[in-house]
Amino acid sequence: MCIPPPDPGKGIQLHAGPRTYDAAGMAPSLLAPNTESVACFFARTKNTETLYYFPEKIRLRPHTHHLIMNVVNTNVAEGWGPCGDMFGGVSIMGSQTTVRDIPSSPVVAPENVGLARSIPPNSMVQFQLHYYNFTTAPVLREAWVNLYSMPASEATQPVSSSMMLGGLDLSVPPNSQQIARYGCTTNATGRIYDVFGHFHAHTTRFSMWRIRGAERLNIYTALDWLHPANFTYDSLTPNPVPDTVAPTQGAFSGDLDVQPGDRFEWECAINNTGTTTLRFANEVYTGEMCIAFGSFIPKATGSYIASSGTRTAATN
Repeated sequence: MCIPPPDPGKGIQLHAGPRTYDAAGMAPSLLAPNTESVACFFARTKNTETLYYFPEKIRLRPHTHHLIMNVVNTNVAEGWGPCGDMFGGVSIMGSQTTVRDIPSSPVVAPENVGLARSIPPNSMVQFQLHYYNFTTAPVLREAWVNLYSMPASEATQPVSSSMMLGGLDLSVPPNSQQIARYGCTTNATGRIYDVFGHFHAHTTRFSMWRIRGAERLNIYTALDWLHPANFTYDSLTPNPVPDTVAPTQGAFSGDLDVQPGDRFEWECAINNTGTTTLRFANEVYTGEMCIAFGSFIPKATGSYIASSGTRTAATN
């Protein structure tokens, strides 16, 4: 899964994992058989000035369930360590699939010219990595992230990350089904660039809607917890048509604008075939989550999606 870093002067590579591949070098990054872990790796960037970047390329070793990256306001040693604030600092986005390119196509839609994220100089970056190993041998925890730089003068559209949190109150007994629904109302003006759902093995469908007046628009439906779809919304990207009844994985196609007062609702269809009650937890087979991640492009700097993430309904 390793990818070469960007050419000198064209960006930076952030790496989590061993510096050498002898036994001693790999030991801290190994995950023992029949275990599951959420742990953090810290690496300091080498940029001496604010880095403006877009696109991104993410590569994760097999057995990764998720990667969440952000700049943290702490001075810790590089390497594995206790996780800090997942919501603080500057978000660098992440992935729940082993290969993710942002954008997914080399063809840039006209409205996406100038999209950029940024990282302050010499930043400490936290990789939060969720790994599972249900095999009989150790697996190696490792991730590579390339950030491709651009001149500050070309970074005209700041991209911010959004996280719509659901599932904190989940309680799904064994051998039962439940549709857990959540929602939040926006105070922003802009557009959504992309969305992906985060859920675990007992969720059979994750769907999301934008609600504006009488319109209820299904903007995202995913069916595969291990490889949840990531869909982009712009004038050039055709997405498969979603269907929550069939069900069919897909998303809205076109610019997905956001206006103050728009409501976003999302739901997880959970089928607990296990022997324990499912609650909000990191474990992929004995816990569940219902979270929407994505990227938002504000019309004016400083506008962000309100993310109250309140539970609105749960039906058996």
